[in-house]
Parts: sequence; C-alpha cells; structure tokens
Amino acid sequence: MFTDMTGYTSLMQKDEEKARELIERQRETVTPLVNKYGGKVLQYVGDGTFCSFESTIESVNCAIDIQKALIDQEQISLRIGIHVGDVVLKGEEVYGDGVNVASRLEPLAEPGGICISGRVYDDIRNQRNIEAVFLGEKDLKNVDRPIKVYALKGEALSTPQTESIPESQTRTERINRRRLSVIGSVLVTILIGSLVLYLNMNKMSPDSGVKMLVVLPFENLGPAENEYFADGMTDEITSRLASISGLGVISRTSAMQYKNHTKSAEQIGRELGAQYILEGTIRYQSVGDNKNRVRITPQLIRVSDDSHLWATTYDGFMEEIFELQTNIAEKVAAAMDITLLEPERRRLAVRPTDNQEAYDYYLRGNDYKGRSDEAQDIQIAIQMYQKAVEVDPEFALAYAGLSIAHSRMWWEFYDRTQQRLVMAKEAVDNALRLDPSLPEAHVALGQYHYWGHLEYDRALAEFAIAQKTQPNNPSLLSGIAYVQRRQGRMVQALANLKQAVELNPRDAVMIEGVAHTYVLLRDPVEAARYYDRAISLTPDWAEPYARKARGVHIRLPGSTERARQVLE
Repeated sequence: MFTDMTGYTSLMQKDEEKARELIERQRETVTPLVNKYGGKVLQYVGDGTFCSFESTIESVNCAIDIQKALIDQEQISLRIGIHVGDVVLKGEEVYGDGVNVASRLEPLAEPGGICISGRVYDDIRNQRNIEAVFLGEKDLKNVDRPIKVYALKGEALSTPQTESIPESQTRTERINRRRLSVIGSVLVTILIGSLVLYLNMNKMSPDSGVKMLVVLPFENLGPAENEYFADGMTDEITSRLASISGLGVISRTSAMQYKNHTKSAEQIGRELGAQYILEGTIRYQSVGDNKNRVRITPQLIRVSDDSHLWATTYDGFMEEIFELQTNIAEKVAAAMDITLLEPERRRLAVRPTDNQEAYDYYLRGNDYKGRSDEAQDIQIAIQMYQKAVEVDPEFALAYAGLSIAHSRMWWEFYDRTQQRLVMAKEAVDNALRLDPSLPEAHVALGQYHYWGHLEYDRALAEFAIAQKTQPNNPSLLSGIAYVQRRQGRMVQALANLKQAVELNPRDAVMIEGVAHTYVLLRDPVEAARYYDRAISLTPDWAEPYARKARGVHIRLPGSTERARQVLE
C-alpha cells in the first residue's frame, strides 16, 4: 500500500514548517491504523508511506479507515494505491513488483481516493462491504504489462467521475492504439507463434481437457527428523499421479513453495493454474520388532468452490506403503472423473522394491538430490542411493537415481574424471538390466549422453522413450528443450520450455530458461517479461539480472545505462 499527500510540494515551497507539521499529523494517523490491521510501515518516502500486509483484505480495510480518519483533517488529503506483489528489503532499500505497481497506482486515485490493481480486486471482489469501479487497463511507467485498475467506492472515498468501462472494450482500444507502431513485430511474432502452435498442439490449456492438480507437501505429524519421509511420500504420490493421462500435475519444485502455507485453495489454484489440490498429513513411527507404522490422511479439494471431493485415512505398516500410494492415486483419479487405462493401472501397481530399508535410503537420496546443485548435497544423495542398492541389488529405481547423481557431479564441474562417468554408466546399465521399460532409467541414460558426452541425438532418443509414459514431466520437458536449444532448434525448445513452465509455474530456473530462449530468438521484449517473472520469484538470484542486462537492455536503443545499473 502506497500513500501520498496531495499538494505537499506546493505547500513545502510556501510554508516548509506547516508542510512538516502536516506530515507528522498524517503519520500519527496512518501508522496506528497500519499496525491495527497487522501491517508494517516499511518506509516513509517524503510525504508518502509504503506499507506491507499479510492479507489483501486487511490492506484494503486499512486504506478505507485511513481515508475515513482523514476526512475531517484540514489540508491533509491522501491518494492511496494497493497492489499484490513481491516486496524485497535490502538494507534501507525497498523494491520489487509490489512497490513499483503500488506507487504507480497511487497517482491515478482522486485526492481522498484509493486505486487498486486487478490482483487486489480478485481478492476482495466477494466482500459485500467493499465496492469498486473499473477504470480500464492502464499502461504504467516502468511496468512491462497493462494493469487493470479499479477505484474503491464508499461514503468517505473520492471516486473518479466515470462509468465502469467494459474490460473487453479497453483491451480492444489498447490494441488498436498500438497496432500501427508494432506492425513489423507482429508479423515476426505471428510467424514464430504459428510455428510454436504447430509444434506444440498438445500443450495444456483450459480447453484441452487436461485437468490440473497440485499435490501440496503433506504435513509431517511425527518428529522433525521424519520430514524427509513426508516430503518423499508427497513426491512418490505426485509421481504416480503424473503417469495418468488426462491429468496434468504441477511439479514438486512449485508445490514445495507452499509448504506450511496459509493461503486459501482459491489463491493457490490461481497462482499455479490448478483446478484441484491434494493435501494431507503423514505420521511415520516405529512400533518395535523392526516394524514401522504409517498413517496418511489425504484430502482432495476442488478449487472453484473450495469443496472437499474425497478424504480418508490410511493406517498400515511400511510393507503396505506402495499399495497405499496406488490406492490414493486411483481414488484421486476416480474423484476427478478420470478413467484409468489398463497400462496405467499396471504402472500404478508396480512395487519398486520389497526392502523397506532400501526404500528409506532411496527417499533420503531423493531428499538430498532436490536440495540444491551444491557438491555436498549431490555427494550425500549418491551415498544414500549407493546404500539403497547395496541393501537391495535389484532396486532399479535407486540405480537410476544413482546414475543421474553421478552425471550431475560431472556436469556441475565438481568431478571431471573419467571414473565419474564410468560410475554413472554402470548404474544406469544396472537399472535397464533390471527393468528395460523404466522411464527413470531412460532419463538417466539420456542425461549421461547429454551431460557426459554432449551426444544430443542419443540423449533425445532416450528422453523420447521416457516421454511415452511421462508426457507431463516438466523436468523431462525442460531437459529435451535444453538439448534442442544446443542443436539450434529454438522454436521447438521454446515450446517445450513453456509447457514445462505450465507444469512448474514457480520454478525460476525454468522461467529464466524461457527468457534466455527468447533472447536467442531475438525477442528482447518477451525475454524481459520472463526475466522479470524469474526475478520476482527469486530476487536474490543474480543470473536473471545479469542475463537481462546483457540479453535485453543492451539490445534496446538507449538502454546501455540501464544495463550498467542492473549489473551494478
């Protein structure tokens, strides 16, 4: 929420002492109300105030109360702008999408009024005590996309004297205004877009018939040291559901960002593009005699009306864990009205190992593999996978994980010895010997060819085998895209990366990959849009800033100084 006092500059020139008195009175009014609604004053900016809140509704109610409180204050009139977006604090600096848009919305408000963005309106539109009028889509300074703007209505609020503008009309007018100036770009974009559409006809969309589901991290109800088990069960259930045709499953990377969340189903669904949410709890405990008991309580939620479609409690021993995972996947599919094909039923029923100790090591390996690309985490993952195959030499899935971890040690430049590649190849050969149809084994062999030897065609051939049973695996899609990009097949790479991002919408690495591909396609405008999206998700990651500077700013006329600022 950004507030600004109208007429302050003029008053400052006439009566500096009076201007400072008004600022103090304004802050004495605003600050207690911000605190009342659980907000925080991040920064006083001259005659303005920048605040953040945990709740959209609380920020709006606070803004309304501020205007009510100031209505009788002589010579104090505020404009207020509110937006939902990221805020980054670095020392005394405050920046981010939330700051930029909110500060641009504020001047659009009438003195004594409040302007909000479309994202804020989506969160408060069902509040009976809050009314708003649509002002149209606005092109705001230093914002790379048009923003829907609304003005709040109320007894104490000033509202622009305008009729509500149909959203479709403003969009059409905006397109018409820009048409002549971008005609050349449009022709190029149509050409590229047609190719992407042709090559990506199976891409998921709301009309494609693919139902989108996110499996949120199951809550660990046991001791903290069992956190890896709860996360591992979440991953395994996600993996089984992802093998069902007609079902798109949001990737682990995006889903894990909602661990211990407090957001509503509607908000999560909107942010991830998911129509259904599967969440639950897990308790894993030892009951003696080398027996481990597991209780899983899953529940399926439909986002559109926040209704619970299915919920149950499974209580059993670890020996039954694969049957529990299969049962959950089948029940979820049935609740979502998805018919399982017989090959899918057979895949769901597969038991990767009968040894529970080996499976526990495998889950620990997955946990360390997913933590980072740092050498220490990869090395511990290798140790866990190695223990898994020592306990169960017939565990093909663990061999596949072991092979990928060895290949990553080579690819990340931590160990560029031939012995490392030999170990990667031996592990994947064992996986394929035990299960020639295992998709994870073909992914491992593809990564060995790509990372280990830059053999692109051989890598793509293995990825294609895995894709037959894992068509909606975002890691696999991005892996294919990165190989295609090295081959110079930029349009195909872009199509696969965009599909991967649909399944993994909060993975900054994949989003940055889309941006970089647009740079290689000589489209700095689209590249900038995706770089900004990556930056908003991971504002402390340097790569998208640097690549945006050299890939976007230096390609646009008069932007060299901006590139220098970004790099600094």
